[in-house]
This record gives sequence, structure tokens and C-alpha cells, in this order.
Amino acid sequence: MAFNDEPTIPFPPYDYSIGPFPSHIYNDTIDIGYEGRRSPFDDENTLQIDDDKATLGRVLFYDTKLSSSEKISCASCHKQEFSFADGKAKSNGVTELTSRNSMHLNGMAWNNTSFYSWDMEHETIEEMIALPLNDPNEIGLDMDMLIDKLFNTTYYPHLFQAAYGHPLATEEKIKESLIHFMFSMVSFDSKHDQGASIDFENFSASELLGLELFKRNCSSCHSQGRSYYIHSSINRNGLPEDSNDLGAGVWDSTLMHAFKLTSLRNIEVTNPYMHDGRFETLEEVVEHYSDTLVTSPDNWFLPPQGFQFNKVEQEALVDFMKTFTDHTFLTEEKWSDPFKGVTSSIDLQRALNLSIYPNPASDLIQISFSNSKSENVSIELLTASGSLISTYSTIDNAISIDGTDLSPGMYILRLRLGDEQVAKKLVVK
Repeated sequence: MAFNDEPTIPFPPYDYSIGPFPSHIYNDTIDIGYEGRRSPFDDENTLQIDDDKATLGRVLFYDTKLSSSEKISCASCHKQEFSFADGKAKSNGVTELTSRNSMHLNGMAWNNTSFYSWDMEHETIEEMIALPLNDPNEIGLDMDMLIDKLFNTTYYPHLFQAAYGHPLATEEKIKESLIHFMFSMVSFDSKHDQGASIDFENFSASELLGLELFKRNCSSCHSQGRSYYIHSSINRNGLPEDSNDLGAGVWDSTLMHAFKLTSLRNIEVTNPYMHDGRFETLEEVVEHYSDTLVTSPDNWFLPPQGFQFNKVEQEALVDFMKTFTDHTFLTEEKWSDPFKGVTSSIDLQRALNLSIYPNPASDLIQISFSNSKSENVSIELLTASGSLISTYSTIDNAISIDGTDLSPGMYILRLRLGDEQVAKKLVVK
């Protein structure tokens, strides 16, 4: 798979809106072993995402230009095939490994929406995003330098123009667009989601046993949609205390060795597990809580000798947790790398030889294309947000457009020839 210097941006942009949420996500009365909580968005239980801001956020998320080394992006540590975890115990930084396992990102907009990062020090998503942007071992580029670098690319001024009505980046715009992209990452097409409305008739006997075991033993801590409060015992994971990592104790001495409780959605693909990535498989995690956990007097929710699941029960719990895997989420194009590969629209653009000159333009704009059979060609001029301005038609292989009436900014030219169409950016100075 080839990688491009510039991202391939769909036009119109992908639909990043969310909702309405499935009823079992926000209905407390449905007994599914993974307790529901009403989502805090609007009366229709729908989260509004701006498509242009999410599109910009997608490019920023995958662009290595953001890092000081130009070798690392957000996606270097958060990969789609792993539900935006990394697949490694510790991630590769600019100069050394990261201090903790990279957390997955699915469901950030509605699930466990407070106390971000493993040590739960950061209460808002804005604070969390600032961490890698400012960490010299991760993104680590001075913000003024980053803003200047983005402005001097061929694509970011257009993306910021479409999202914010102005081509210049700011730190606030960078953070907000990343939030729109990451908040759009929802996963509601797993076997568990499909079974919630039919009393899990689609589950195997082992998965049903795992569901019942999970209800009785695990759902107090792992409940969908909950914004967890911090409690020193609830947030302890039964691992031996590590003097090199105090967890939430780094900012609150009453929370020593407490770590964030994570969502179990797509848990099958987010290994290795725990804040230090010590467990490679779900089987190891279940065995830990069954037989080897370390408790303390205030760790009231974990039994002193572990849950003592037998082998059949352990296998059932693993089978149940695998029902949270959403394969669509792991491959959905709108969350994928825009710098990776060449799409059919680009191939079509080359085949039709669509050309705009000059570009950027100021007055007369020449548009040429292949039309050897003198077919009827329709050309549409649209705003960057997709609103139609003008339509032109010809049987020739070129037309001219007067650009003097167009305000400075980015536009889209869309060419239609038979059943085929292709779009290209036009910049007016």
C-alpha cells in the first residue's frame, strides 16, 4: 500500500454525525450485564459532529508533520485495527518508549467521559489532547512552529478554511477538530449490540454463561456510558503496587495505585492489557482476577482470594467479552488513514485529465479535461462546504470561468461525465 505526501479528502466529506444511540446504551432498565447510562448530549440522544472539523481532525490525527521528528503521528500509537490502541505494551516515542500502554479511543464521546489518561489526572478531553502535543517524546513541536508548518502545506489552509472559515490554524482549532474526529469514533455494531434487543438469542451457550458471570461479578466496575467517579478501591486493578508508577497517586496521595477503568468495547483487539501492558491475552486477564490478584483492606469490591472462576467459567467470560468486537469499526473508511493508498477517485481524475489553471486563481480560470467523444460534460462550482454556486455544460474539452466575482477562499469543481464524476480543489486569491 502506497503512502501519499498529501491526504486524499473525500468530497463531500464523510458523515461523522452520531445517533440516535441504540436504546440499550442509555436505558437502565435493560438487563444486559453491561449497565446502560443515558448519554449527556441532547433530547434525541444524538451527538452532533461537524463533518468538516472531523475531516480536518482526521488529517491531523494521521499526519506525521505534526511531530518534531516528522515520523510520529497520533495514529502511530492509536491504530484503527486495534480500536485505536497500539498492540504494544509501550509505544515508540521520538527518543524512547512511552511510560504506559496506549489506551484505545473508541467511545470517548459518551463512555467514561471524565478523568482521562491512565492516572486520571486530566478532567477534560482538551487537557488530554494537550499532553501528546506538548510532550517532546511524542508530538513535541512548539505550537508556533506547528501552526507555521501547517500553513505552509498545500492542504491545511483549505481544510481550516472549510472547517472554520479561515485558513490559519490555531491551537484551539487543532484541539477542537481532533475532538470532533475522536468523538465520532463510536462502536455499536458488535454481536453484543445486535443481541441486546433480542434477549441475546444470537449468543452461544458459553457466551450466555459469560454474560451471567459478568453480571454478577464484573458489571459494578465495567458499565457502559458511566462517567466513573474516582475511588481508591474501585480504581485499583489488583496488581502488585509499583513504586515507579503511582497511578492517580501522582496528583492525589489518597489515590495511590489507582488507574482508570476502561471501556470493554473491542477489548478483544486492544491487547496487551492493563496500564503497563503486562497481559498479552484476555485469558491472562481473567486468570489474574480469578486467582492471582493482590488486594488491600480497602479493596472491598475484589474478593481477597480472587473470584475463583473455574476453567469453563474463565473461557465463558473471554467468549462473552469477545462479543463486544465491532469489525465494522475496525475497518470504517472515515476513520482510516487519509495518507494511505490511492483511491479510485484519484485514478478517475487522472483518467479524465482534469486540470485547473491557474490554481490559485484570481480572474480567468481555465478548466480542461479529456472528452474525446464530445460527450456532454457538466461542471459544478461549489463552496468548500458543498453548496452549489454555478453549473456549466459543454461538449468540448475545456471551458473558462470568470473568477472575479468569487470571494477569496477554497472552492470545489466537480466534473460529471456520464455516470462518472470527479472533484478537485480550486483556490481563489
